[in-house]
Amino acid sequence: MSWTKPVISGTFGPTGRVGGTTPTPLPVVTVPDATTYFLTTPRNAEWVALTDQQVWLNESQRYLGQLCFDQDADCCGKTFADAWTGAVSELALALSKNPTAVIGGGVSTSGAVKRNKLGDLEQEFFDPGNAATKVSSSAPMILQAFPWLTDWLGCWLQTPTGSSRILSRCC
Repeated sequence: MSWTKPVISGTFGPTGRVGGTTPTPLPVVTVPDATTYFLTTPRNAEWVALTDQQVWLNESQRYLGQLCFDQDADCCGKTFADAWTGAVSELALALSKNPTAVIGGGVSTSGAVKRNKLGDLEQEFFDPGNAATKVSSSAPMILQAFPWLTDWLGCWLQTPTGSSRILSRCC
C-alpha cells in the first residue's frame, strides 16, 4: 500500500468571493497608493511620519482579506477599488496606533447589551436597535475593533439575504 501526497492547487491569499463564482483577487494597496490617498486627508503628516508603512498595509490587507466582498455590487456609483484603497489605508494607520486592537481585542459587552429576565431564566444579547452598535458581537473581530470599516466597505460586504445585517466570512 503506497501513500500519495495530496496536491493542493488554487489561488491563495485575499480574495473577494462572490457566491459560487471564481474568487476575484482583491486589489493590492501599495505604499504609493496609500500616500496618494493620505495627501487628501488631514492625517497625511501621521502617515508620512510612519516608518513601517508597508508592514501596516500588509497587516491591514491581511485582516480585510478574510472578509467576503461582492466587488461588482452597485454602490451608488462608487468603485470598490477606491473604497478599498481608503479602507486599507485608514486601517493601516489605525493599526499602527493600536497594534493589539484585534488580537486580544473585541467588543465590550457593556453599553449595547440588553438583558431580559423571567424568573430564573435570564437572556443577554446585543440590542440591534441601539445606534451605538454598528456590528454584532458575532461579526469578524476586525469589524468589532474598527466598526467604521462598515462605512467604507459595507455596501460590498456579503450579507445573507433578508433583513438581517449579520456579516459573514468566506469559507
